[in-house]
Amino acid sequence: MTPSPTPRPGHGFRLIGDADGESFDFVLQPGESHVGAAAENDLVLRIAGVSHHHALIGIDDAGLWLRDLGSKNGTFLNGRRVEECRVKLGDIVGIGPVPLRLDAVDADDAAVAVRGRDQEPAKKSSPQRWSRSKTPSGTELNVPARWLGVVNRLDELVPAGSEHDISNVLQVLRDGLGADAVALVESLPKGQTAVRHVAGNIEQVNVVRQVIDKALGDGENETANRREVLLDGPLPATAAIVARSGTPMRALVALGDFPLRTAAGPILHMALRRVNRALGDTPPPSRPRLRRPIPDLQFPEGHVVGASEPMLSVYRQLRHLLKGSIPILITGETGTGKEHVARILHSSSPRASGPLVAVNCAAIPAELLEAELFGIERGVATGVERRDGKMLLASGGTVFLDEIGDMSPALQAKLLRALQEREIHPIGARRPVPFDARIVAATNTDLMTRIAEGRFRNDLYYRVAGYTLRVPALRERRGDIAALAEFFMHRVSAEVGRGVRGISVKALRVLIEAPWPGNVRELEHEVRRLVYLCPEGQVITSEMLSPSVLAPPAPGGDAELAADASLELSVHVEALERRLIRLALARSRGKLAGAARLLGVSRYGLTLKMQRLGIEE
Repeated sequence: MTPSPTPRPGHGFRLIGDADGESFDFVLQPGESHVGAAAENDLVLRIAGVSHHHALIGIDDAGLWLRDLGSKNGTFLNGRRVEECRVKLGDIVGIGPVPLRLDAVDADDAAVAVRGRDQEPAKKSSPQRWSRSKTPSGTELNVPARWLGVVNRLDELVPAGSEHDISNVLQVLRDGLGADAVALVESLPKGQTAVRHVAGNIEQVNVVRQVIDKALGDGENETANRREVLLDGPLPATAAIVARSGTPMRALVALGDFPLRTAAGPILHMALRRVNRALGDTPPPSRPRLRRPIPDLQFPEGHVVGASEPMLSVYRQLRHLLKGSIPILITGETGTGKEHVARILHSSSPRASGPLVAVNCAAIPAELLEAELFGIERGVATGVERRDGKMLLASGGTVFLDEIGDMSPALQAKLLRALQEREIHPIGARRPVPFDARIVAATNTDLMTRIAEGRFRNDLYYRVAGYTLRVPALRERRGDIAALAEFFMHRVSAEVGRGVRGISVKALRVLIEAPWPGNVRELEHEVRRLVYLCPEGQVITSEMLSPSVLAPPAPGGDAELAADASLELSVHVEALERRLIRLALARSRGKLAGAARLLGVSRYGLTLKMQRLGIEE
C-alpha cells in the first residue's frame, strides 16, 4: 500500500457521518479500530447493511489504512469498493451504506485521559480481533504519566493487612492500562494454579494458567523470584511473577493487546507488591509514607476522597474532631460538599451508631422551622398531631444545621437557649425536654459580616462555632477534578446504561482549568450532561463541553480591580452570588423554581438570598 499523508503534528483522526437520522463522531485511537454492527466493535454502527464485523481501520507510522473483513455489502473509499487501502484526510469511507468522512482532530482530543468502564456485554475474541499490530511509543501516547496516576490510586486502595479492595485494585489496573482483563493468580500444591481475583471478562482462563505455569516452572526452586512473561497468540497477555520463600507464588496478569503492553511489567510488579502486603505476605515498609490521613475516617458512599493538599488539610482537622461534642461550624461556598464533610465527621465519630439528622434552615419557612427543630404537641392547632423535632430525633447522634445563617432572628434566640441549657421546648409543651446531640452547622456566608449587620446573634455564633472548618472551593483543589470527573462519569454511565469510552486529554484539561463557581455540584451536572450528550461507545471531547466551561465569563479578576479596591472576601462573594442569581433568572425567564434548580438551592432559600442581596423578583 502507498503511504498516506499523516496529520500535521498535534493532530489525530476522527470519522464523522450521518445515517438513518443518527450522527457519528468517532475519534480513532492508536492501533486498530473494529467497525461493525456487533456490540464488541470499537465503532458500533447498528444500521441495516452493516455486517457484524464489517471493517478494520488502523493507524501506523505511515498513516491510516482500511481493510474489509469479508462484509456482505462491501467497504468503500470515495465510492470505490476496496479490500485494503490507504486513507487520507478528507476521504469518504463507506461502511456498507454508511458514509464517514475522515477529519483531523486535536491530538489531545484523540488521547483518552480517563477511561470509561465497559457498559456493553463482554467482548468475544476472534482471530481478527487479536491480530498483532505495531505498539505506539510512550512519547506518542503519553501513557506512562497516566500509569503513575494508577500507582497513586493503588496506594489509596491497598492498606496494609486488608484484602477488602483487591478487586478494586484490579479494576484500577485494568482501566489504567487499557487491558481487557486483569487477574490475580496463585500457585497451588502439585504444580496447580488458581485464579483468585478477576476484573473484567476472561473467556480463556486456561491461557492465564498457561502463562503462570510456564513462569513458575522456570523458577520453581528459587527462594526469591521476580520475572515478567509475554504471551502472544489468540489472547495476548503480560504477566508479572513474584515468588517468595514460604509463601505462594503469585502473578498479576493483564490480558489483551493494549498499548505498551510490553512495557507493563514494572507497574504490574508495583501493584503485586502492594497486593502481597495487603494479603499479609510482605511487611509494610519500616517508615511508610502516609499519603492520606484517612485511617480513622469513614467516607460516605459517593464521596470521592480528595488527594489535593487543601482536602488533606480538611481530613487532618477532622481526625482531631472525632471525639467529644464540641460544636463544629463548616464554612465554604455553595456546592463544595459541606454536608459530605459533616457525614464523614459523624460516621467516623463515637456517635456513628446514632442518627445523623439534617435540617436545611434556608429551605423551610421560619414559622415551620421551629416545629421542625423542636417538635410540636398534639392539639396546638386543629388537626395537629404530636411529633418529635429533629433535635430530639438526633439524640445519641448528630444534628446538621445547613445554611444556619438564613435562620430568622426569633428562632436564633430559641436555638441559643436550647444549646445553652441542652434542652428543647416543643411548641405547646408544658416543660422542656433534654436532648443529647452534637451540633454541626454549615453556612456559605460570612457570619461575622452578618453579625456586624445585626442579622446574626453574636452569642449564637460562639455556641455553634466551637471549631470552624472551611471546605475549599473546587478551584482551590484542582488536583481532585480528574478523580471527581471519572467518578461522576462512571456513576452516570451506569445509571443510564450508556457506554462512554472516556474523557479526552483536552476535555479533561479544560475541566481542570475551568473556574467552577458552582464547585463540585456544578462539575457533577456538567459531567452528567456530557455522558448524555456523548454518542454511545465514544469519547467525551472538548467540543462537547458547555460554552460556559469552554469560555467562562470573568467574574472579576485582578486586572478589573482598582489599586485601592476592597479585597474583603464577603463583598466579592455577594457580587458573584448576585451575578449568578440574575443569570439563573434570565435563563429560567424569571421563574423562581427554575432558577432555584439551576443554582442547586430550594425556592425558599433562593427567595431569602434575593431578599438579602436586594434582588427584586
